[in-house]
Amino acid sequence: MDARERLLDAAGSLMHERGYEAVGVAELCARAGVKKGSFYHFFPSKQALALEVIDRTWSTTRATVFADTFDVDDLPAVDAIELYGQRLAERLRTGADATGQVNGCRFGNFAVELSTRDEVIRARVAEVLGEMAAVVGDSLHRDVEAGRLRRDLDVDAVAAAVIAHMEGLMVVAKANRDPDVLAGLGATARCLVA
Repeated sequence: MDARERLLDAAGSLMHERGYEAVGVAELCARAGVKKGSFYHFFPSKQALALEVIDRTWSTTRATVFADTFDVDDLPAVDAIELYGQRLAERLRTGADATGQVNGCRFGNFAVELSTRDEVIRARVAEVLGEMAAVVGDSLHRDVEAGRLRRDLDVDAVAAAVIAHMEGLMVVAKANRDPDVLAGLGATARCLVA
């Protein structure tokens, strides 16, 4: 793994565990095993690094958890949402086993910490959350077209509500150090489509 990738890995881990503001460039370089000059060779600022962490995290999440959950044609959308909540809980448990804490959602953490102080990061996180809702919405649209959900369902509103509820559950899971609260995502989705 090259120095740039090591910096991205270090930033992804440290910023998820402790937050953006709590992590300095020197610590990132030390964790990545690179010199400080290397940091600025690859990234003009810590903000630029954080944006790449956000994009990299979303790209990986979209290609794995989202694809394996929402891009399955024969899986009803509400079942996919429930499965998604279970997979998020599993990821939080795995993270807690490694770090001793429940770290919540990387995107939500950036939003909570920086939305009033960094417009660029706030806007990118908002885009990612919108992209998440679009994936959920595509799954719901397939169910409407297949006749599994009612035709008058406001799919976009339901998809946005699912993502908003998921983010809220991630905050509650973090606050209570309890990944199992994500199990409620499926029940909420069932109420939203009823």
